[in-house]
Amino acid sequence: MRRDLFRGIFVFLALGTGVFSPVSAFAFLIIDPSDWNFLSAAPWGDDPSLVSYLYQYPNLNSPRIASLSITTRTPPSFSGGIHFTVPGVFNAPRGITVLNFGSNSYAPGNMNTALAMWVTFSSSTSISCYMQLNGVLSYPTLHEGENVIVLPGASTSGYQQIACQNVSPSDVTVDISQIALLPIDEPSPTPSPLPSPFPSPTPHYTLSLTSDKSSVYPAKTSTTNDNSNTVVTAIIQSDLGEDLSGKIVYFSTTPKVDSGGHLHPLEGRPMGSFFPGPSCVTDGSGSCQVRYDAPEIGGVETVSASMAGALTSNALDLKIEVPGLKPLEANPLFYQLTGTENFSYHPGNHYMAEENYIDIVAVVFFDQFDAMLGINDMSLPMGGLFDIGPGDDESKTSEFWKPPHSLHRLGRSADVDRCAKSAIQDNPNDRGRCSIGYIQVDRLKFEKICNNNGGHLVPESSIHCEF
Repeated sequence: MRRDLFRGIFVFLALGTGVFSPVSAFAFLIIDPSDWNFLSAAPWGDDPSLVSYLYQYPNLNSPRIASLSITTRTPPSFSGGIHFTVPGVFNAPRGITVLNFGSNSYAPGNMNTALAMWVTFSSSTSISCYMQLNGVLSYPTLHEGENVIVLPGASTSGYQQIACQNVSPSDVTVDISQIALLPIDEPSPTPSPLPSPFPSPTPHYTLSLTSDKSSVYPAKTSTTNDNSNTVVTAIIQSDLGEDLSGKIVYFSTTPKVDSGGHLHPLEGRPMGSFFPGPSCVTDGSGSCQVRYDAPEIGGVETVSASMAGALTSNALDLKIEVPGLKPLEANPLFYQLTGTENFSYHPGNHYMAEENYIDIVAVVFFDQFDAMLGINDMSLPMGGLFDIGPGDDESKTSEFWKPPHSLHRLGRSADVDRCAKSAIQDNPNDRGRCSIGYIQVDRLKFEKICNNNGGHLVPESSIHCEF
């Protein structure tokens, strides 16, 4: 192993030269931890706290030897196996190699030789491994629990190895319950029997998650219910090729903070739901589906799925939105954008659909009355329910995630202020109860302008033109 490529904590197991019997003629030779002979300890790399401990089996004079090198901050323990701790990557100069398990001693054609190691990591998800056989790289998968790592003999004289690195900032403990060699001529000591049956690796599952759509309409914003839902599919796979039917997958959803233009606490926020329920059972291919139904609130939700009884999960983001909404551009010559002068939980309150002509209505109003309309709440950036929140409306009784706005969901709504700012002095139009410099918006006259430009006045206390 090249030190300039692998610096950190590792185990290196090398097999000396010798003659090997055919595989069919023998079982594994188990090396007892007490049979390793200590050879030396030396500093490793640039970090003086890392020490490489070198061991050999069975003795210095044997022509057929295996060497074991463990690099760590404290000496490894050989009591009931081999145990040591690997520091996290934040505590090391580079990525930490947990173990390196290999041999450069195989002669060409020696396919009947092998090394085997039974190893458990305290956090297998923090470990990344690769195998190099005859110069070809592959990437074996580690399992939760004990891993049986087998390195076959070489077909050429190339270097053979398995290297595993700690990719986590947390420390990882390594427990090697036993190391085994394929027997050699007249082995010493006598081979120990391998536990029977041969330990079966624990299946390692992966879960993939897809959705038929990347975005859906908020509930109550589309004339077709299909626009407010999507099919979410979970697919379970196993590295052991087992029957994948009957696996239970659980689904949940979490809204993104401040998404959809709602800059207020998430508590009480309606979330999407799953039909027929928040779980499904896989078929023989490992696949199952649920239908996701959107809430009334626009925004982004993270849909998560996890497999029962296994440490595997996945997630995807879904947009809940009315597509195509755009912000109304400010035009201080003809109208004002209002509703956010003081603190507001919904600063993006002027989003509109293509069919909304409130800007044209405002220009016509200005031409007739020499006053600039105050355009108030329209729709939020992603549409859906436009709540207001406590203390942010006239009645001071509104709640988060609930009306008073019953419309304002599709970008076709526009409220206007009851007072319009005059563009001239001594404006002849009625000021009513408005402040000096403003005129009162006449409801009937405004309704006519709204109607003439593709809208209608909604029968409510506010002045609301709906397109």
